[in-house]
Amino acid sequence: MTRLADGREILYFDDAGSPERPPASLVDHRDLPARPEPGQLRFDALSREWVAVAAHRQTRTHLPPADQCPICPTTSANQTEIPAPIYDVAVFENRFPSLGPDTSEIPATPAWGSTAPAVGRCEVVAFTPEHTGSFAGLGWQRTRTVIDAWAHRTAALSTLPGIRQVFPFENRGPEIGVTLHHPHGQIYAYPYVTPRAAVLAAAAGQYFDNSDGNATLTASMLQS
Repeated sequence: MTRLADGREILYFDDAGSPERPPASLVDHRDLPARPEPGQLRFDALSREWVAVAAHRQTRTHLPPADQCPICPTTSANQTEIPAPIYDVAVFENRFPSLGPDTSEIPATPAWGSTAPAVGRCEVVAFTPEHTGSFAGLGWQRTRTVIDAWAHRTAALSTLPGIRQVFPFENRGPEIGVTLHHPHGQIYAYPYVTPRAAVLAAAAGQYFDNSDGNATLTASMLQS
């Protein structure tokens, strides 16, 4: 793990057999502004859901041309979020996060109109140094590396204070609001269980409650 110029963490995950990178190639030489202030969580009393409000995301990079992609490997003409001139898989803290960078508990029983800092963690996962493609088009070895990165980050993020759910997912296509063409995904570490995850966990709990004790324990862990 190293840090970017503004203090954000970046981790590299290598395919089996990839050569080790010299430490000097991992230094971020950009002059970046300070990290933005965190957004806000607002509790919707009607839906009983937390909603993240992050106005600073309005300034995030939006569909840049390929020669200005911020998650391609760094070159002399394009210093990017990934300082290494070559990489396999890279995971780094989002420069424009919906949640974080601090992590802490939020009210367990929020009242009408409750608010809280938008604590949590948002990370970007660059699947490949290639500017085009998708997760589905990765070879088996790179797919294995991405899965290992997901597992590593899920385990690490789950230990942070207040984190209740860790969710890796792929971003693909402007139709859903993606702002970068480069094949990538994100990992959100939430201070609450998201509504759909809560529904799935409840359904799993009903199923496993009719099964053996070990399965019931797994469902209980999902609901915690």
